[in-house]
Amino acid sequence: MEVYIAIPKTCTSEWKDSVKKRYKKVIEFTKIEELSAENRKYIVLQQNEHIKAMESLEKCNFSCVSDGDWLIKENRIYNFKSFEKSPILIVRDDVFEYPLILQPNLKDLYISKKYQDFAMEAEKHIFSHGSYVMLDYYLSIVYFFVLKKHKEAQDKITNLLYKKPTFAEGWCVLGDMFLTQKRNGLAKQAYENAIIKGKNRDIYDDDPVWLKKYDEYPKEKLSKIENLISNIQIVSKNKF
Repeated sequence: MEVYIAIPKTCTSEWKDSVKKRYKKVIEFTKIEELSAENRKYIVLQQNEHIKAMESLEKCNFSCVSDGDWLIKENRIYNFKSFEKSPILIVRDDVFEYPLILQPNLKDLYISKKYQDFAMEAEKHIFSHGSYVMLDYYLSIVYFFVLKKHKEAQDKITNLLYKKPTFAEGWCVLGDMFLTQKRNGLAKQAYENAIIKGKNRDIYDDDPVWLKKYDEYPKEKLSKIENLISNIQIVSKNKF
Protein backbone atom coordinates (compact mmCIF):
# COMPACT_ATOMS: atom_id res chain seq x y z
CA MET A 1 0.00 0.00 0.00
CA GLU A 2 1.36 3.39 -1.00
CA VAL A 3 1.67 6.31 1.38
CA TYR A 4 0.91 9.82 0.16
CA ILE A 5 1.54 13.21 1.69
CA ALA A 6 -1.72 15.18 1.79
CA ILE A 7 -1.63 18.96 2.10
CA PRO A 8 -4.48 21.52 2.11
CA LYS A 9 -4.99 23.50 -1.08
CA THR A 10 -5.17 26.67 1.01
CA CYS A 11 -1.54 26.41 2.13
CA THR A 12 1.03 28.96 1.01
CA SER A 13 2.77 28.38 -2.30
CA GLU A 14 6.19 28.58 -0.66
CA TRP A 15 5.41 25.82 1.81
CA LYS A 16 3.67 23.76 -0.85
CA ASP A 17 6.76 23.96 -3.05
CA SER A 18 9.04 22.97 -0.18
CA VAL A 19 6.95 19.86 0.51
CA LYS A 20 6.82 18.86 -3.15
CA LYS A 21 10.58 19.22 -3.52
CA ARG A 22 11.11 16.66 -0.80
CA TYR A 23 8.29 14.21 -1.50
CA LYS A 24 7.12 12.82 -4.82
CA LYS A 25 3.71 11.54 -3.77
CA VAL A 26 1.90 14.71 -2.70
CA ILE A 27 -1.86 15.23 -2.94
CA GLU A 28 -3.71 18.47 -2.33
CA PHE A 29 -7.14 18.37 -0.72
CA THR A 30 -9.98 20.73 0.14
CA LYS A 31 -11.84 18.46 2.56
CA ILE A 32 -10.39 15.56 4.53
CA GLU A 33 -13.14 13.30 3.19
CA GLU A 34 -11.50 13.45 -0.22
CA LEU A 35 -8.73 11.16 1.06
CA SER A 36 -10.56 7.90 0.54
CA ALA A 37 -8.62 5.81 -1.98
CA GLU A 38 -8.64 2.24 -0.73
CA ASN A 39 -5.11 1.42 -1.85
CA ARG A 40 -3.50 4.48 -0.25
CA LYS A 41 -2.59 5.84 3.14
CA TYR A 42 -2.31 9.53 3.75
CA ILE A 43 -0.05 11.51 6.05
CA VAL A 44 -1.97 14.74 6.48
CA LEU A 45 0.15 17.85 6.97
CA GLN A 46 -1.35 21.01 8.37
CA GLN A 47 0.03 24.45 7.58
CA ASN A 48 3.84 24.60 7.84
CA GLU A 49 4.27 21.03 9.11
CA HIS A 50 7.13 18.88 7.92
CA ILE A 51 8.06 15.22 8.19
CA LYS A 52 11.29 14.34 9.90
CA ALA A 53 12.76 10.81 9.89
CA MET A 54 14.31 9.76 13.19
CA GLU A 55 17.19 7.71 11.81
CA SER A 56 19.43 7.94 14.88
CA LEU A 57 17.35 5.53 16.96
CA GLU A 58 16.85 1.91 16.05
CA LYS A 59 13.17 1.91 16.93
CA CYS A 60 12.45 5.44 15.78
CA ASN A 61 13.12 5.36 12.07
CA PHE A 62 9.66 6.77 11.50
CA SER A 63 8.19 10.24 11.39
CA CYS A 64 7.34 11.86 14.68
CA VAL A 65 5.37 14.85 15.90
CA SER A 66 7.78 17.36 17.34
CA ASP A 67 7.28 20.52 19.37
CA GLY A 68 10.99 21.17 19.50
CA ASP A 69 12.83 18.74 21.74
CA TRP A 70 9.96 16.55 22.87
CA LEU A 71 8.01 14.45 20.38
CA ILE A 72 4.26 14.38 20.81
CA LYS A 73 2.87 11.34 19.08
CA GLU A 74 -0.31 11.65 17.04
CA ASN A 75 -1.77 9.13 14.64
CA ARG A 76 -2.28 11.14 11.47
CA ILE A 77 -2.87 8.31 9.01
CA TYR A 78 -6.17 8.47 7.12
CA ASN A 79 -7.58 5.60 5.11
CA PHE A 80 -11.35 5.67 5.28
CA LYS A 81 -12.00 2.47 3.35
CA SER A 82 -9.68 0.30 5.36
CA PHE A 83 -9.38 -0.62 9.02
CA GLU A 84 -5.64 -0.96 8.67
CA LYS A 85 -3.86 1.87 10.47
CA SER A 86 -0.10 2.19 10.75
CA PRO A 87 0.92 4.89 13.23
CA ILE A 88 3.12 7.14 11.12
CA LEU A 89 3.73 10.39 12.94
CA ILE A 90 4.30 13.96 11.83
CA VAL A 91 6.73 16.70 12.81
CA ARG A 92 5.10 19.97 13.80
CA ASP A 93 6.75 23.39 13.67
CA ASP A 94 4.49 25.13 16.18
CA VAL A 95 5.52 25.26 19.83
CA PHE A 96 3.79 22.90 22.23
CA GLU A 97 2.93 24.38 25.60
CA TYR A 98 5.15 23.00 28.33
CA PRO A 99 5.00 21.21 30.65
CA LEU A 100 3.54 17.99 29.27
CA ILE A 101 1.08 17.64 32.14
CA LEU A 102 -2.53 16.66 31.54
CA GLN A 103 -4.26 18.61 34.33
CA PRO A 104 -4.66 22.35 33.55
CA ASN A 105 -4.42 23.41 37.20
CA LEU A 106 -1.14 21.54 37.70
CA LYS A 107 0.23 22.86 34.43
CA ASP A 108 -0.63 26.44 35.45
CA LEU A 109 1.09 26.05 38.82
CA TYR A 110 4.22 24.70 37.14
CA ILE A 111 4.31 27.43 34.50
CA SER A 112 3.84 30.13 37.14
CA LYS A 113 6.72 28.57 39.13
CA LYS A 114 4.58 27.92 42.19
CA TYR A 115 6.50 24.72 42.71
CA GLN A 116 5.53 24.09 46.34
CA ASP A 117 1.85 24.36 45.42
CA PHE A 118 2.44 22.26 42.32
CA ALA A 119 3.99 19.46 44.36
CA MET A 120 1.22 19.55 46.94
CA GLU A 121 -1.60 19.55 44.38
CA ALA A 122 0.12 16.89 42.30
CA GLU A 123 0.35 14.62 45.34
CA LYS A 124 -3.36 15.17 45.96
CA HIS A 125 -4.09 14.19 42.39
CA ILE A 126 -1.94 11.07 42.68
CA PHE A 127 -3.68 10.06 45.91
CA SER A 128 -7.14 10.44 44.35
CA HIS A 129 -6.55 9.38 40.75
CA GLY A 130 -3.13 7.76 40.53
CA SER A 131 -0.01 8.97 38.77
CA TYR A 132 1.34 8.74 35.24
CA VAL A 133 4.78 8.94 33.69
CA MET A 134 5.01 12.65 32.95
CA LEU A 135 3.61 13.70 36.33
CA ASP A 136 6.20 11.56 38.13
CA TYR A 137 8.82 13.00 35.80
CA TYR A 138 8.08 16.64 36.58
CA LEU A 139 7.53 15.97 40.27
CA SER A 140 10.93 14.32 40.59
CA ILE A 141 12.58 17.33 38.96
CA VAL A 142 10.75 19.82 41.19
CA TYR A 143 11.47 17.85 44.36
CA PHE A 144 15.18 17.47 43.64
CA PHE A 145 16.29 20.61 41.83
CA VAL A 146 13.86 23.17 43.27
CA LEU A 147 12.56 22.02 46.63
CA LYS A 148 15.73 20.08 47.54
CA LYS A 149 13.71 17.11 48.75
CA HIS A 150 16.05 14.45 47.48
CA LYS A 151 14.35 11.41 48.98
CA GLU A 152 10.96 12.37 47.56
CA ALA A 153 12.59 13.03 44.18
CA GLN A 154 14.31 9.67 44.06
CA ASP A 155 11.11 7.92 45.14
CA LYS A 156 9.26 9.47 42.21
CA ILE A 157 11.87 8.74 39.57
CA THR A 158 12.38 5.21 40.91
CA ASN A 159 8.65 4.59 40.73
CA LEU A 160 8.60 5.94 37.17
CA LEU A 161 11.48 3.72 36.05
CA TYR A 162 9.98 0.69 37.75
CA LYS A 163 6.81 1.16 35.70
CA LYS A 164 8.62 2.19 32.52
CA PRO A 165 12.26 1.01 32.49
CA THR A 166 12.76 2.02 28.84
CA PHE A 167 11.97 5.69 29.57
CA ALA A 168 15.45 7.12 28.92
CA GLU A 169 14.31 10.59 29.99
CA GLY A 170 13.86 9.23 33.50
CA TRP A 171 17.28 7.56 33.56
CA CYS A 172 18.83 10.87 32.47
CA VAL A 173 17.09 12.71 35.30
CA LEU A 174 18.34 10.08 37.75
CA GLY A 175 21.82 10.49 36.31
CA ASP A 176 21.57 14.26 36.70
CA MET A 177 20.59 13.80 40.34
CA PHE A 178 23.56 11.54 41.05
CA LEU A 179 25.91 13.84 39.13
CA THR A 180 24.73 16.82 41.18
CA GLN A 181 25.51 14.84 44.32
CA LYS A 182 28.93 13.92 42.85
CA ARG A 183 28.00 10.24 42.91
CA ASN A 184 29.72 9.70 39.60
CA GLY A 185 29.62 5.92 39.55
CA LEU A 186 25.85 5.79 40.00
CA ALA A 187 25.41 8.63 37.51
CA LYS A 188 27.41 6.67 34.96
CA GLN A 189 25.18 3.62 35.43
CA ALA A 190 22.04 5.75 35.01
CA TYR A 191 23.26 7.34 31.77
CA GLU A 192 24.33 3.96 30.42
CA ASN A 193 20.85 2.64 31.19
CA ALA A 194 19.35 5.55 29.26
CA ILE A 195 21.20 4.35 26.16
CA ILE A 196 20.87 0.60 26.67
CA LYS A 197 17.30 0.38 27.97
CA GLY A 198 16.14 3.26 25.81
CA LYS A 199 16.86 1.21 22.70
CA ASN A 200 13.91 -0.98 23.65
CA ARG A 201 11.48 1.93 23.94
CA ASP A 202 8.34 1.52 21.88
CA ILE A 203 7.95 4.73 19.91
CA TYR A 204 4.22 4.01 19.66
CA ASP A 205 3.48 4.00 23.38
CA ASP A 206 1.35 6.70 25.00
CA ASP A 207 4.12 8.93 26.33
CA PRO A 208 6.21 11.73 24.78
CA VAL A 209 9.76 11.07 23.61
CA TRP A 210 12.72 13.43 24.04
CA LEU A 211 15.05 12.03 21.40
CA LYS A 212 18.35 13.44 22.57
CA LYS A 213 17.89 11.73 25.95
CA TYR A 214 18.29 8.39 24.16
CA ASP A 215 21.67 9.06 22.63
CA GLU A 216 23.20 12.54 22.49
CA TYR A 217 22.55 13.71 26.06
CA PRO A 218 23.65 10.62 28.02
CA LYS A 219 26.75 10.26 25.83
CA GLU A 220 27.70 13.87 26.59
CA LYS A 221 27.29 13.21 30.31
CA LEU A 222 29.27 9.97 30.16
CA SER A 223 32.09 11.84 28.43
CA LYS A 224 32.01 14.46 31.19
CA ILE A 225 32.21 11.76 33.86
CA GLU A 226 35.14 10.08 32.09
CA ASN A 227 36.95 13.42 31.97
CA LEU A 228 36.32 13.97 35.67
CA ILE A 229 37.70 10.54 36.51
CA SER A 230 40.75 10.87 34.26
CA ASN A 231 41.65 14.24 35.77
CA ILE A 232 41.66 12.95 39.35
CA GLN A 233 45.21 12.90 40.69
CA ILE A 234 46.13 10.70 43.61
CA VAL A 235 48.74 12.40 45.77
CA SER A 236 50.99 10.11 47.79
CA LYS A 237 52.95 11.20 50.84
CA ASN A 238 54.81 7.92 51.08
CA LYS A 239 52.25 6.65 53.52
CA PHE A 240 50.04 3.62 53.00
